[in-house]
Amino acid sequence: MSTNEDDHMKLVIGDTSDHKGMPIDEIYENLGFGVYQQRMTFVIGGAMACDYMEIQLLAFIQGCVVQSLGNDNVVYESILTSAVFAGQVVGMLTLGPLADYYGRRPIVLLGWLFIVLFGLLSCLSPDIYFLIIARALVGVGIGASQAIAYDLFAEIIPPQYKARLILLNYVGLVGQIYLISIAWMILNTAGWRWLSFAAAVPILIVFISGYYTMLESPRWLLSQGRVKEAEALLQQINVLNGSPLAVIEVRPLLNTEKEDATIEALFSPPFTMMTILLWAVWALGYFSYYSVYLVLVSTFEDKNNACDFEYGYILLASVMAVIGITAAFIGVDKFGRSATLSMSFFVSALILLGYFLCLVYNHHDAAVTLLLFGVASCVSALTAIWIFTAESYPTNLRGTGHSMANILGRVGAFLSVYWIDDFETSHILPGTAGFIVAIIVTAIIGSLIKDTSKIALVDHIDPNRRVSYVSSPISRRGDDEETKSLLS
Repeated sequence: MSTNEDDHMKLVIGDTSDHKGMPIDEIYENLGFGVYQQRMTFVIGGAMACDYMEIQLLAFIQGCVVQSLGNDNVVYESILTSAVFAGQVVGMLTLGPLADYYGRRPIVLLGWLFIVLFGLLSCLSPDIYFLIIARALVGVGIGASQAIAYDLFAEIIPPQYKARLILLNYVGLVGQIYLISIAWMILNTAGWRWLSFAAAVPILIVFISGYYTMLESPRWLLSQGRVKEAEALLQQINVLNGSPLAVIEVRPLLNTEKEDATIEALFSPPFTMMTILLWAVWALGYFSYYSVYLVLVSTFEDKNNACDFEYGYILLASVMAVIGITAAFIGVDKFGRSATLSMSFFVSALILLGYFLCLVYNHHDAAVTLLLFGVASCVSALTAIWIFTAESYPTNLRGTGHSMANILGRVGAFLSVYWIDDFETSHILPGTAGFIVAIIVTAIIGSLIKDTSKIALVDHIDPNRRVSYVSSPISRRGDDEETKSLLS
């Protein structure tokens, strides 16, 4: 490489020695994973728990809802479930990208407010049509807030603690266990309205907590050239964490020219191929996971009572997810994001191939056991997808990139509802083979995406398609070549 090219690369990845102030990643390294980050682990993780509850809720109530509202038709069950996914797509498409223009905090709070209001209104639904609309609007709130809240958390974590993003998944899992436990206690006696209410109350607590404690992302403010505002918020975190920094003076980015955060930008160099691969992984990955999960839930449904399930086994599936999240937590740092994603899906495919053979030879107990481990493996892969995607786009494009990828995931989940409904009744073996093939293809595609483990978050991409980095502890430890490779 010529001297001029070397100088250009230094400029692009953050040689800002002539500028005053400290790079934001170095500031975060000094702030550590302190009180503020720990608080946000529970606030944002709690929101993810509520999102999971609102989605999972329909797996429990759809059967008894259509019975109690006088529309005992399996078509309404599918429509009710898919309405949430459709709402998520609308929320991600319309509100998610606004987080790159107006900030993370207002969009996240707006999404949480949607979930609170329409989650509570669901309990009061007079008919199935009102309930479908209410659940769709809950989906809008989830779509608007889920990925953006995750990105906000990614943007406040010191580079050396990036894998702690996965703590959100652990907290989120508490929501699933809570909902299953409450459904076990009250669904068959108090009914679906009280279960819906029990699912809606926690997000109200999260909304109030977030409103008073969650700050805007200083990294996003910096990417917008709002240096003084970023410094003020970093100082608040500094005081809260009891950090050693006396004064916060952040180094401005080299280039903060505004560029529209659009879908077109996601398909411009250097993101074109990465976006295509990520979208494919999200679509096929979520199709596969929800196919497996819906099969698991339907396996334990009481066919004579749509409001009753074998809750112990479903609770066991959520506990098994701890294994999947822990595998991802270890794997993303030890083996990398891409390798963890691919290995998890390959393991899932092997497990579900065993499940397929058990169906062929009528070994029910063995099939159920393998299905539980298949869910755990899929959870590990999806955990890696989330952290992978948050790290793949620059700050001024991260909200749009993550939301759009999430849309493809919801489309995959949406399709899985109809896929499972069809093969449950007529084509069990071909249907099972179908999502096994989807898992294998997802594993192969995931292995093609360049890893993000050893680079700091990208902070800005300018209209000339240059990526600007704040110099970080990670990149200073000798990983500049990997940073360049990721963007080649």
